[in-house]
Amino acid sequence: MDFSNIPCQKHKGQDCCLFCKACNYLVCATCVSTKHNGHKMGEIKEFYEMKMNNVRKQQTEVKINERRLKEDDFTLEKIYKSTSENYDTAKRDILAQKTALTIAVAKYADKLLSDLDQDRQSIIKTYDEGKENIQKFKLDLNKLSTELEDISSTTEAATFFKEIENLTLDKTELTAIKLPDHRVTQFASGEIMQSNFGSLRKIMKISKSEIILETSKEFQTELRTINCVALMHHKG
Repeated sequence: MDFSNIPCQKHKGQDCCLFCKACNYLVCATCVSTKHNGHKMGEIKEFYEMKMNNVRKQQTEVKINERRLKEDDFTLEKIYKSTSENYDTAKRDILAQKTALTIAVAKYADKLLSDLDQDRQSIIKTYDEGKENIQKFKLDLNKLSTELEDISSTTEAATFFKEIENLTLDKTELTAIKLPDHRVTQFASGEIMQSNFGSLRKIMKISKSEIILETSKEFQTELRTINCVALMHHKG
């Protein structure tokens, strides 16, 4: 690179010949003898190399930031895609669970209603049988009461003993009536809780670190094929 034709920005018609290390600035002969007199000077090439090194460092930083942005963008897209897919899956699972529980609840409710109806029919049967037996025993007791009344009112001894022999002790015993269960049936509602249905939870499914290969330099080689690429950390 030619450093002999760099115009001075301060003095028209003069070219820069050195750079002022104190001011970090390119200077011409007039600059050296005036404003920059006594300052430590250096070759323009040295100044160029120093600035070029800074440019290279900045280029490296830019590439690092570009790579980081690329990795973040890649990860962001992957996270969004995965969360979208999992949202659809979770929604389907929730709706399926809702349907399944609705069917299960309806089935169990039908069973409770069936059990309640059976219990009711059993009580009605016991009630009807009890009413029938009570009516029958009433008739027997009325008949027995009439017979006893007739015996007690007779005035003839022969008639009294004749009728008393026709009576048996069994007629005076009242057979026990089968009564329904004194307990009543009530519905004890259960508490509907989230644990009975399900809940949402977060799981780690997406890897935050991804390896992205990109070309930084190109080299010519006589190798026909490459079977393995190894990752190496450069320590500088």
